[in-house]
Amino acid sequence: MHSRLALGTVQFGLDYGVANQAGKVRFEEARNILKLATEHSIDTLDTAIAYGDSESTLGQAGVSNWKVVTKLSAVPDNCNDIAGWVESQVEGSLGRLGIHQCSTALSNYWVNPVTSYPKHFKISRPEDLRKKLAYQSMRQRN
Repeated sequence: MHSRLALGTVQFGLDYGVANQAGKVRFEEARNILKLATEHSIDTLDTAIAYGDSESTLGQAGVSNWKVVTKLSAVPDNCNDIAGWVESQVEGSLGRLGIHQCSTALSNYWVNPVTSYPKHFKISRPEDLRKKLAYQSMRQRN
């Protein structure tokens, strides 16, 4: 069964949250949270490069059986090779996570590889990215 919930992991890597009195989650506690989530059929993790060492913590805990959604950092203003930059960011995330593929990689700047956007944002080799990303449609379920 597919869960409609994803486990957010920002506190695995940062002292985050207005109501967070305990700070960053310790590694052993992170593992226990992952175990509990699995026991309750949660199968998706939400993480990001900007979440401190959350990706590394997840990699140490072992997340190969999870669907992983990660977010890339902001695209540098002087980026001339967006495809290469995205590939590099995704490769870094995969390495830290200890996995070969993630379900989704999100960016704050939407890029359509087919249509014309500013030159430096056009992806010229979208097929290269498909090797690392498992595309899945995001459909609203009833």
